[in-house]
Amino acid sequence: GVYKGGRVRVAQLRNTRGVVALLNDFVFDAKFTVESFEFRYVSKKSANMVVVPVTGALYSSKVKDMINQQVAGGDQVFLDEIIVRGPGGDRRKINPIAFEVIP
Repeated sequence: GVYKGGRVRVAQLRNTRGVVALLNDFVFDAKFTVESFEFRYVSKKSANMVVVPVTGALYSSKVKDMINQQVAGGDQVFLDEIIVRGPGGDRRKINPIAFEVIP
């Protein structure tokens, strides 16, 4: 599924594979490629933030392991510092995506 942020179930988060840049209600069919992002995880137990840099659009094995083994209801996940490349070759940073994980 594609999630834009907000509340997401643990199982839904485990079924995601990475980040995609979609232009909703845009006049032109422009494609943007995700070049990199940071996966930020805050556990409700410790309140410490773990930051994992990722190259490309797909989760790294470290991020997949964190999602599958550590992320639980009440935690927060942020996809931040998302860098995309546009059809003209220009690079830009887009808005972060924030999730509240629910059981």
